[in-house]
Formats: sequence, C-alpha cells, structure tokens
Amino acid sequence: MDITNTTGRDIFWGDKDRRLQSVEGARLGIRFPAGDTITIPDEVRLSLSFAGLVTSGDLVIVAYDSSPTSSVQQEEVLSIAGVRRTLVLVARGARGTTTAGAGDASQLPEVRELVVNGINIDFMAFDSAVDESAYWWLSMPDSWDGGEITFRVYWTSAGGAAAETAIWKLSGTAYASGDALDAPLGTSVSVTSALTAADDIHISPESTAVTLAGASAGGQRVLFVLTRDTTDTLSVDAQLMEVHVEYAVTSLSD
Repeated sequence: MDITNTTGRDIFWGDKDRRLQSVEGARLGIRFPAGDTITIPDEVRLSLSFAGLVTSGDLVIVAYDSSPTSSVQQEEVLSIAGVRRTLVLVARGARGTTTAGAGDASQLPEVRELVVNGINIDFMAFDSAVDESAYWWLSMPDSWDGGEITFRVYWTSAGGAAAETAIWKLSGTAYASGDALDAPLGTSVSVTSALTAADDIHISPESTAVTLAGASAGGQRVLFVLTRDTTDTLSVDAQLMEVHVEYAVTSLSD
C-alpha cells in the first residue's frame, strides 16, 4: 500500500505505548517528509485512526511527541484522492463476441509456443481485415468510485513490419441490480500502439478517460468489450495478451 504525504508539512510517527525502543531505550519515531510516498509491505501492521472518515477514504495519522507522557503532537489527514488500482483482463478469461468475434473458430483464446526457448503465450487473435471484438464480464470491487477508467493493452504478433500500428478500442457498461442486460455500451475510446518486431511484447499508451454506460458504482457487474479497429496498419493478426484497467477508489478496502 502506498501513502503520500499531501499535507505540505513533515509528519512524525511515534510509539504511543512505548513498545518500540532502541538498544539504549530511547523512543523511536519515523519522519514522513512532505511530498514523499511510503510503501507499507503487506506483512507490516500499522495502526491508523480513521476518525469517522471511512466513507471519504481519508487516512488520519496521529503523531506523538517524544515525552514520557506521549501526548498527541499533531493529527494530519492524508487524502487518498487520486489513488488508483488496476484490474488485469487476461486473454484466457476472454471470449470473442458471437458476431465478428476475436479468437479461434469458436471465439476462444489460443496458445502458441515460441521457437527458441519454448515460451508459451495465451492470446486472442484479432483479424487484420475485419473489426473483431472480445468481451469480459466481472464484478467491480466495492471500493471503485464509479467514475471514469483508463486502460492499456498488452499484445504481440507473429509477423508484420516495424512501425505498423494496432488500434484498440474499449467500451463497457455497468449494471445495478434490476437493470436490463441488453443495454447499450458506453462510447469507446481508442489507443494506438506501434509494432517493434514480431514476438515482442507491446504495451500501448494509457488511454484517455473511458466512461461506462449505466449508473456506475462499486460492486456492480460490468461488461468490458475490446475491439480492434482495422483502419490501423498492422498487416497480420494482432494477438491480445491482456488489458490493464485502472480505476479510482473511495477507500483502501473492499
């Protein structure tokens, strides 16, 4: 978990109950400089006071001075506004759409083995002549703020010339309980990614904001649809490996 000090002032963490001591018995503290970011490993337990701010997602960090009575020195609020998380949509979890679907003859992912080191890759094949699509169904985490998302596409190909491009478009719809499933998708957003060489991994730029159709909120069922736009210049199948979807959160837990 990453936390950034956005207060504009340095923060000092001390041990209220004097359980942390150096060899000489002196109290220990941690200085958190303004503007810095710290990463807390999963195995480390850190006590934080939320002080009724759970719904806003802000963290309240209480710092103590070094006196024997350990009186409160200051209380700072670190906002998690702007914190984003990533969903990974893998090729193995996708299916091609019934109409103009990506994938093999059954609209399913494929696997191939690379020649030199025997590396196997899972992929969805998107044709170079006809726009084809693949889709994923999943439930969004409860912490999702229901807002816009962005995405990156990870892909490769078995051929093509350097600098040929693949254009990928993502759209989606969020569903609340009681919504009709046969609902229109939101407006798609595209990214363009250039081929460096066959069998290279290619990571597209991050997209601009994508707005899902429907009344989006955390915990809702979401349909994502990825389409290759064949106005691009890649002369062979584009082989999708995965899509990374980034979203903003309202809390650090689901």
